[in-house]
Amino acid sequence: MILCITILFSSAVSARLLRTGTIFKNTRVMNCRYEKLREGIVDFEKLRIIREKAARSTNKDVMNLMRELDDHLKIFLAEKDFLTGKIKTDVDKGRALIEEISNKL
Repeated sequence: MILCITILFSSAVSARLLRTGTIFKNTRVMNCRYEKLREGIVDFEKLRIIREKAARSTNKDVMNLMRELDDHLKIFLAEKDFLTGKIKTDVDKGRALIEEISNKL
């Protein structure tokens, strides 16, 4: 579906983009979006691996940290204001929890 939309969009405006020279700017935006998509997939995969290893772990610290991480991730589902400072703080805390769990595994 997305590919079809992209093809339709690109065929409809490609001549104008080539004439105005904005094709390079749009290409950078698409590359940035693909990079963010790739980073999200990597993060998801890392969480999946951590969850698998933590489920097999008998370390009580790991179990407590996983509970804390799960509770922390629920914050993002409830977020409605999208305040940059708060989101950055929450993301940093999540990264710290993931790092701590990784070190204990």
